[in-house]
Amino acid sequence: GSCALVACPDKTVPNANVATRDLTSADGKAGASTTVTCADGYSVGGSATTEWSCSAKQDHSAGAWTGDACVAVGCNDLTPANSTQGVLSGVTGDTATVHCADGYAAGGVSGAGSATWTCGANSTDAGTWTGDECQILSCSEMVVANSGTIAAGNAGTTASVVCADGYEGGGSWSCPAKADNTPGTWAGTGCTACPAGEYSAGGASCAECNGLNYVAGADGSHLGGTACQPLGTCGLGSGNTNTSNTAQNLENVSCEACTAGVTYSASDDQSDCEAVTTCGSGQGSGVSGVDFDWTAAGGAWTKDVASGMITQTDKFNSAKYITSSDRMISTWVTVSAVVSVDDQGDG
Repeated sequence: GSCALVACPDKTVPNANVATRDLTSADGKAGASTTVTCADGYSVGGSATTEWSCSAKQDHSAGAWTGDACVAVGCNDLTPANSTQGVLSGVTGDTATVHCADGYAAGGVSGAGSATWTCGANSTDAGTWTGDECQILSCSEMVVANSGTIAAGNAGTTASVVCADGYEGGGSWSCPAKADNTPGTWAGTGCTACPAGEYSAGGASCAECNGLNYVAGADGSHLGGTACQPLGTCGLGSGNTNTSNTAQNLENVSCEACTAGVTYSASDDQSDCEAVTTCGSGQGSGVSGVDFDWTAAGGAWTKDVASGMITQTDKFNSAKYITSSDRMISTWVTVSAVVSVDDQGDG
């Protein structure tokens, strides 16, 4: 019989594209060749195509397809942002698990701490690593009570909280990044009402009112005071009987005149009258050198500062003795050798 060309068996070229990867016996006679194109991400020495041939065998058996294989192209090295992953390196088809840093989540999905990245095909050029990027998580907005502040921002950020008048606290609030890759929670010093008798304004700390002032609360109470107001006071010679208010620096006063010879008040404030201090019988006060304004109806009293002697020259020619209470004259008697009254006079 006659000689016929030996055919090569069917073959699928690995990593070649669909259109050219299947080599058949119908087309593959000894000495025949065909062009094979590599799939994306693969090449032959940087070339997208390669020649495969059907080679004859000396023993006249079926031939064999031979040619250069398509080899995976490497991906450019990449360090994924906001992750704990180091440099990714590999070739087409390789994968790697990328873990996100605290406060970040894969694709921005709460709780997604990692994602699979793949070295993807890119024709015959170097491949590209792709995957869900680690995105920063936002902290839920929070209205800070007793302030005009709405804390908002991303994990790891801070917000300045200014307390409303009458409250103290606030300052720098923070939203820490969480290791479980979930949104953080705002935390900081809350705004609390000032104690009774204290006030604050403009975000400052609570403070007591200075001088003759009291705290005016925003709601009519004396908690959470927002300003100082002038106190009501009783003048000299009068005392405040509404003393229960002084502990809270309230404005209400109830003034009554002090009782001559019994009580006195030498200050213009909210204090009550104080009892007059006297010396017992047989004792003198010994107070001298104090320039009091001694006056009485029917005559002018004078006092010798050096000797402490009080005299009334309009009616009498001799020195007289006076009992007194806070500049108010009650009576006078002739000075005698023995003091027999209990008052503020000297012997």
